[in-house]
Amino acid sequence: MNEFLGNLFFLSTLVSTFSFFGYQLPIIKKQTGKHFQFLNQFPYELLDAQSIRPNPVGGILLGLMVLMPSLYIVIQSQFILGMNRWVMLSLVTMMTLSRPALFYIHPTRFQLFLVNTTVHFTTSTMFYGFIVFLDLQEIGIKQGLMFAFFLAHFFVLFHPRLMRWSELEQEGKEKPSYVRPKLFILAFLQWFFIFGIVVYVVLQHLMMLI
Repeated sequence: MNEFLGNLFFLSTLVSTFSFFGYQLPIIKKQTGKHFQFLNQFPYELLDAQSIRPNPVGGILLGLMVLMPSLYIVIQSQFILGMNRWVMLSLVTMMTLSRPALFYIHPTRFQLFLVNTTVHFTTSTMFYGFIVFLDLQEIGIKQGLMFAFFLAHFFVLFHPRLMRWSELEQEGKEKPSYVRPKLFILAFLQWFFIFGIVVYVVLQHLMMLI
């Protein structure tokens, strides 16, 4: 049963992710006339949180995209015993609750925006580190991949531009205007962590087949 559910939630993670972006990206292209830029646009801009019209389909697809990876991890946690399992489930719960909020909280709600982002970045990084900790007794390709995955999430938190994430670039000389840089670091990192959980599920599932 665990193997069946694991395969089911793995496939559901992929399908819901592709469905969400396949549905939302054309809407943004139609509304703005431009392609969505993952390097400098925030998740809330993809869901079009400022729109007057509700977007129930996008919300449902987002919910599935958030829930399916978490259910996959819950199934995998059945193999973990004792307090370690509850630590993992606690981290997964905080990750799951904070992830959809990235799509709904506008930066104008400054404190809430930063608190939720910090919670998501921190709990996600702690979760990947915890996975590495559980496999410390074994050394191999699987453990090496997960350790590299954890380090990637850990070190991006120390990107030198992150403390100045809201700074804009000046454009033009005679009538200067200020625009987002091509790499708007906080927006990019939000996407980095959002896609990270999908990549984690893929890596975990592939490693089970090795």
